Amino acid sequence: SGWRTIPLHELRAKYETPESRYIEVDGTNVHYRVEGEGPTVLLLHGVLAQLQTWDGWVARLSKHYRLVRIDVPGFSVRAELVCHPGPTVGYRLEDEHGTLAYLPDHEPMLACSRFADSAEWCSGFEVASGVDLLLHDAQYSDAEYAERVGWGHSTLNHALAFARLTKVKWFMPFHHDPAHDDDTLDAIFADNAAELFAVLPAREGMTFDLAELSGA
Repeated sequence: SGWRTIPLHELRAKYETPESRYIEVDGTNVHYRVEGEGPTVLLLHGVLAQLQTWDGWVARLSKHYRLVRIDVPGFSVRAELVCHPGPTVGYRLEDEHGTLAYLPDHEPMLACSRFADSAEWCSGFEVASGVDLLLHDAQYSDAEYAERVGWGHSTLNHALAFARLTKVKWFMPFHHDPAHDDDTLDAIFADNAAELFAVLPAREGMTFDLAELSGA
């Protein structure tokens, strides 16, 4: 697949310098460098980058400033096309604290009516397989879906079947239909206590700690 876990000793051999330091933050060993003299300036890179992003700046500024640049702990992102009338992808995010799959617009039933019987015929399976937390489209009731086949969204029952097949730990249904009020949503989500995974319906303003959900 082109993906592999790089051993720590290989990373240190390639990126460590005499200026390298390490600090533990929330259980993660974070690499940083201290270079130059003068007033301290903290350099933070963006997502999916590393402290080498600042090499050019350090060459110029270290003559006048004490520069602290941090390798912000990274994570991997994978994406693949999923079943939807328009081009749409699902995402899988992983780091040392857990795994999360995000499929906001997904209609696996459109590709195969028996998608939940076989991983080979299930759109999005590789993205979501075995994740700690699955966020998945669950817009319609079964009755509503009958009139909306091909619109690119799932029912709660379709999403639950997908979660069972992929063997997730936590399932967070979202993309609720705008016409559904709180009472309607409560009724839709009332009967899922028997699942082998925890069901946690998303709501506005909700936050969660992936490390806690994963048990890391």
